[in-house]
Amino acid sequence: ALPEGRRGRLYRTGLQAGGGTENYIWSISGGNLPNGLWINSSTGEIFGKAVLKGIRNFTVTPRDAQDSANSVSKNIDLEIRLYAGQ
Repeated sequence: ALPEGRRGRLYRTGLQAGGGTENYIWSISGGNLPNGLWINSSTGEIFGKAVLKGIRNFTVTPRDAQDSANSVSKNIDLEIRLYAGQ
């Protein structure tokens, strides 16, 4: 599970994968990250500042650097909440 984020606050978390050949190529293969967040395709880091609260479901796929057909997808929920003062 990913740590929840706060609307308008910096969010940064890393994804991990195992097996296959590193360095993986990371992508969002279904759904969408919360508006204002991006994924670094080289590192698997999700970062940015979410602009809306709510729960987003998306699918992340790390692809093997040597064999792009070698991949496993994972569905993830990410909740963005209001922070105190909003």
